[in-house]
Amino acid sequence: MKIKGKLIIFFVLSLLVFILSGCVEFYEHISSNKKGEVNIFFKFSFSKKFLDLANAESGEYFDYQTLISILETDNDLYSLLGFQKSTFSNENEDGYYLKGTINLLDNSLKTKVKEGGIKFIPYLENNKIIIILPSGILKMFFSDILDNEGEDEESSEDQVSEDAKEDEENAEYNDYVEEIEYIKTLFSAVKYKLTIGKNFNFSIKTVYLILNNKVKPIEIIDLFDQYLIEICFSDFIIYDQVYLVIE
Repeated sequence: MKIKGKLIIFFVLSLLVFILSGCVEFYEHISSNKKGEVNIFFKFSFSKKFLDLANAESGEYFDYQTLISILETDNDLYSLLGFQKSTFSNENEDGYYLKGTINLLDNSLKTKVKEGGIKFIPYLENNKIIIILPSGILKMFFSDILDNEGEDEESSEDQVSEDAKEDEENAEYNDYVEEIEYIKTLFSAVKYKLTIGKNFNFSIKTVYLILNNKVKPIEIIDLFDQYLIEICFSDFIIYDQVYLVIE
């Protein structure tokens, strides 16, 4: 019976991952212009139908603005860098575009991006190109657990034994771990795709993620006229600090 249950869960997760892979898009393109500046285009889009399905099944309610609140930076900060932002909405999806030009050799750029925590905008530090990626995504799903962590429910020691308490805590922890793994599985279908034109003024030899204090190598795919870097969101949703490093 347990094996049958696990198979059902496996097939359900596989189906959800397949569906989700076409519902969310994070795409960014970076290239250099004739002046040596860096042109950046970024697109984020989300399927309306999937959002409706998620709301119906979860019992929670997330609208588009709530969903992207942890993924984007304040509009004023993008404007500070001279970026243009435009939103779009049709019967299938909502989303926004970012388009702008930066000078990686400008030290003020690094200061603005780091201090503002501006996501998806590269800056230069120690001859390395660094991009801040969304972090704290898991907290969006478990904010109630994380906010109340450490708080004890009122109970009588006379009514509930220590063994019963420990069993209950272990069961809650196991459920928590299972839910985290479930969400990580779903987010394995969501990818951040970055393409870098071969005309980019900086050499690209190594790419990796810094996840808090951990380092995770990332593959570089050569597409003849550009490089492709793909990162699954499941690789970093549990971390509070996420940086993509190119050197």
